[in-house]
Amino acid sequence: MALRLGMVLGVSALFLGLNSQVVGEESTRDDLDRGENPVVGSLPCKVDSTLNLIFWEGEGLDSPGRAPAFYPVTLGVCSPDVRMDVVDADGIPFGYLNDRWDWRSMGLQQSGYMLISRFRAESGAVTSWVYTPANYIGGKLSLSSSLTDGEVTLGQYAAEIPISDLVRLAPSGNAVTMFDLKITPPASHPELPNLSFRIIVMAGGVRIEYM
Repeated sequence: MALRLGMVLGVSALFLGLNSQVVGEESTRDDLDRGENPVVGSLPCKVDSTLNLIFWEGEGLDSPGRAPAFYPVTLGVCSPDVRMDVVDADGIPFGYLNDRWDWRSMGLQQSGYMLISRFRAESGAVTSWVYTPANYIGGKLSLSSSLTDGEVTLGQYAAEIPISDLVRLAPSGNAVTMFDLKITPPASHPELPNLSFRIIVMAGGVRIEYM
């Protein structure tokens, strides 16, 4: 389910560089010592196969026909090889990977970012998704920027953030373009918080942030 876009015009400027990825070994301990767990950029990660269930569409899997119970809001990226495509990441306290070795999706559940190649994002080789639990069904995922805006109603499955389209809208060169996204819960669940994300398109990369 992709976010539908409308267009207007605008730009902002900044430059951020790409950092190389460091990969460690997995540990089953809960303290997530950075030397003994999968590490993407500066972010230690837990292995959680639930990502295969919530990001099945981005991974090219068949629909599981169900969603996990009580799984938290998760911002993710999917690619045939996350190990190669996520060139940097950081956040608190850690990220998630779908598998110990076959990394096809990566997720954030608290503040952090994932940095991917602009070319890979524009080509559609890397996609971005946001999963919300059942209480958010009927809420909204809205996008706003000086270039475009749009809104989609949240359903049972993860909503795709159309980063390929956003990259094509952004100017080339060293300009940086920001796209803000916000999740608002349905009126039936006013106790749930609003959640914010940001897509930053740069000369060589796309930074996907959980605010």
